[in-house]
Amino acid sequence: MQLTGYIILALAGLLSLPAAHAEAVSPGQRFPSPLLDVRAPNEPGWEKIGEAQMLLTFQKSGNASGELYVAQAMIFPVPTTLSTDQFIVFIQDAIKSDLKVGKMTLLEAKYDYIEQRGTPCVRFTGLTVSSTASTGAFSRQPLRSQVRSLYCLHPSNKRLGFLAGFTHRGAGTDADFITRADAFAAGVQVPEASTQQK
Repeated sequence: MQLTGYIILALAGLLSLPAAHAEAVSPGQRFPSPLLDVRAPNEPGWEKIGEAQMLLTFQKSGNASGELYVAQAMIFPVPTTLSTDQFIVFIQDAIKSDLKVGKMTLLEAKYDYIEQRGTPCVRFTGLTVSSTASTGAFSRQPLRSQVRSLYCLHPSNKRLGFLAGFTHRGAGTDADFITRADAFAAGVQVPEASTQQK
């Protein structure tokens, strides 16, 4: 099953909008909505490349050729009334399905169940490789993607989930990747008014 048509593709940096559609954002800039309150990564150089009712995407180019960072927050549907174990399996199956769509090979994967947000959450940490990633207009080489994403059931609507995902794509890895990913996830919160509507 797929969470969306391209969620993992975007997180792996395989999809991006043309520069003409990009909009520079301030570090930590807030993007509120009734279901999810999102802050842009708290670093300079990020751009908002996509915004819809259920999806918000940012990206930032790295220093090396083909290097890209992608941060994404979104709301996604889940089957009715999932237990904790069922939610974990649902997320695992969805990620595997989307990886197949993106023609990516999963080199490393770790799924952690966490409860710090007061609602069931699964944190996925992975490393993928894709032979379709481009480093230029005429060159293609396998690039690795570090992926760290948090999937939670929405506390006010159990038929919805939300995602805070962060990815680094490049020939090498980013030693500060987890710190940067967790900082972005901390800026993706359910509004207090939404939690009171349970």
